[in-house]
Amino acid sequence: MPPANVTAELKNALASKDTERWLDAVAKADKEGWDGFQIQQAVAEVVADDPVGTARFMENTHRPTQAMGVIQLDDEAQEWEHAVTYHDSLLKGAFKAMWSIYPRIPQEDPWADNVPKVDCEVVCPGSGVVMTSNGLAPRGEPVGL
Repeated sequence: MPPANVTAELKNALASKDTERWLDAVAKADKEGWDGFQIQQAVAEVVADDPVGTARFMENTHRPTQAMGVIQLDDEAQEWEHAVTYHDSLLKGAFKAMWSIYPRIPQEDPWADNVPKVDCEVVCPGSGVVMTSNGLAPRGEPVGL
């Protein structure tokens, strides 16, 4: 397939925000040996027309919606730290996993009821669920982890 056809497919799929067409077009570009930069150049015109909309579409298409991690205390942890129910490293690890799947595109109104929210459940061996947090959403500008 000539590169012009791949370019047209990428642009059309992104402009229409059709997930299946977009993934097919990206797979064809990959099969043709295109790298991420070449794909980015091919769709630059479409992105310039609607930067926020295309960024939301691509993030919703490619961002994982679930995360799971194994969080442990450091080997150097003192004995009393093993008895703490909500150790600071457990909380940091849980929240890091949560925010890793949260959409990065800022919302127009961060206080609106329809902003994306993240839920978390911490399970400990032998204890079961020890922590659940529901509906967490940032209320300010995102900051890197």
